[in-house]
Amino acid sequence: MLPHAHRMVDAEDFRSTIRRGSRAGNAMVVVHCRTDVDSDERLVGFVVPKREIPRATGRNRVRRQLRHLMRARVGALPPGARVVVRVHAEALGHDSTELGRALDNALTRAWDRSRRSRP
Repeated sequence: MLPHAHRMVDAEDFRSTIRRGSRAGNAMVVVHCRTDVDSDERLVGFVVPKREIPRATGRNRVRRQLRHLMRARVGALPPGARVVVRVHAEALGHDSTELGRALDNALTRAWDRSRRSRP
């Protein structure tokens, strides 16, 4: 489980990360990321839309899988990192290995785009 200290709960953090952050995705997830220079804490948030996965049990299952996967990856994020993972319906029904590969792919591409856009 992702430690509580790394969970993004503030709506403004979600909003600014999605609007101003770099984005990359695939069939299962879309990752938005940015770096907050005023903070050293790494925060991760998840968006699992009801439109994509209508049943609450499915949304909760995918969210739990992603929280567990991000627990292992949060230490590798740069200080001040803000990451929002948005889920697509394709993620439901896949095991954690496949979901982890999709997450790693999207995270790597999003951070590469973030680095290229900075001077």
